Amino acid sequence: MDGRQKTARDAQLYTLAVVSLALIVLIISAVWVAASDNDCADDTVLACHSTARAAITYVPSTLLLVGAVGAFVRTYQVWRRNDEWRIWHGAGWVLFVVLAIYLGMAAALITGAM
Repeated sequence: MDGRQKTARDAQLYTLAVVSLALIVLIISAVWVAASDNDCADDTVLACHSTARAAITYVPSTLLLVGAVGAFVRTYQVWRRNDEWRIWHGAGWVLFVVLAIYLGMAAALITGAM
């Protein structure tokens, strides 16, 4: 396996790990909120409490943001070594796009548009 293939595999695994971790945290948060005692029978379960909204909105999005910035830091490190940096740059942008999509869905949840 040459250097480019190894870099591509590393970037793909990193991106998959960050997205998977954010998804796992989202699922755990949703289960935690659904299992808690809430007095909002007429409201959606996930938008009932401000703690639930904050957990579901900010924790996965923070993980995605940190992951995207981490990919760009890795891009700079690989670039400084005169290695193939474009793959890490793409991984950073993929994570930012996932973050934007997630924030759009979370904003719809908070405003009640879903």
